[in-house]
Amino acid sequence: SSALAMDAMAKLREELARKRKAADDVATVVGDKQMIRRADIIAKEEKEYMEKQALKKQKQKEEDDATQASSSSHSMADVADDETITRAEVIRRLRLRGQPIFLFGETETDARRRLIQHEFDQPEANEGWNNDLVSAMRDVDDELLKAGCDRGGANGKRKFDVQMNKAILEEWDTIEKAAIILGASDELQDVYRIVIR
Repeated sequence: SSALAMDAMAKLREELARKRKAADDVATVVGDKQMIRRADIIAKEEKEYMEKQALKKQKQKEEDDATQASSSSHSMADVADDETITRAEVIRRLRLRGQPIFLFGETETDARRRLIQHEFDQPEANEGWNNDLVSAMRDVDDELLKAGCDRGGANGKRKFDVQMNKAILEEWDTIEKAAIILGASDELQDVYRIVIR
């Protein structure tokens, strides 16, 4: 704990020295007294802030330039593929993405480019694009599942059929018969059938 206290004291001394240096930079000497004007402190802080913002803008610009260079190489490849996509395919893909097929004044080429740009910007929205192998495997799994559920014995009973009590089945039959009669006559008889039975 004494090492922590020593580290804290060293950091406190460093901070005090930094503040003294900052105050000395802004201080003006009037006679034998040293004075610091609030306007000078604010001006110095603004200058430091502007320098930091300029550095941030420069870094952001460099990152944007790097991103734009990589995306322009992608977009050139996309423009080459632009003509290989049929109009029907463009319409299908745009519909899958919930996008309008044509925007006002848009040509087919513009729609293709918009589709490609949208796919490039949001690749995870490729819901309609399934790998053919994966789709085929799902179809086979579905068929196997159906075949397993439909498999019945010689007497027509299936593996997953539910056995119901005969009394329940007889009551169910009476309910079905009463349902057929409902609505055929007046409402009082319908109420009587529903409430009494």
